[in-house]
Amino acid sequence: MNELTQAMYINLDRQPERDYYVRGMLSGMDTPLDRTVRIAAKDGQLYPDKRSICQSAVQDDFPFFEDVWIDTWMSISRLAGLWSWCVALRSIIEKSQTTLLMVDDYCLRQEWHRFRALVADINEPLKIIQVPACYPHFEQDVESIRTLIPPRYIRHYNLMLNYGFHGMGDGITIYSPDGAKLMLEWIAEDPYENPEKQIYHHSDREIPGCFSVKYPYLWSGTLDQTIFEQAK
Repeated sequence: MNELTQAMYINLDRQPERDYYVRGMLSGMDTPLDRTVRIAAKDGQLYPDKRSICQSAVQDDFPFFEDVWIDTWMSISRLAGLWSWCVALRSIIEKSQTTLLMVDDYCLRQEWHRFRALVADINEPLKIIQVPACYPHFEQDVESIRTLIPPRYIRHYNLMLNYGFHGMGDGITIYSPDGAKLMLEWIAEDPYENPEKQIYHHSDREIPGCFSVKYPYLWSGTLDQTIFEQAK
């Protein structure tokens, strides 16, 4: 049986207010603190240019960053973000635990036990569950949400899940170790795209072990940035 065993979030050292927020939010949703893992985000401000940050990522055992700096639309901060995602995915593989992975400006809209039940109800080997982040203006405009759905017939898996990915949007993503390995393989093949875009590019067909929630707005959301401004 599939079992969700930890929550993991990515957070910059220079943004402790976000660290306090996400730990409080997860705790408020009954996520055990001993099952909560912080990944220190790579900070693009510490690198003078794209070449230097990519070379550092290569030294961190991500060789697919070797030539990314030569031709990429991504800024230094986005490269740092991609590197951070890779570090988190590697940690999931090393710890061999199915993990709810998020960045520190998202929020859960269901308690931890509901996410655990979502995972436990899958009766086949799990790789990835996409829980797209819902932005307030999308919640008010159903048509906007529909434009993010890939052009294929989406089959229902159960009352809460569909087979395959929903389209754009990563928000909160649940990875098994095999799913984290799969995402790293996708990034290695195309290191010019972050996990959100990787999910989008693989949403045109069903992939064994990959699912998306039917009603994203019931599961996750994003925060008004003024919440963090008030903490400074």
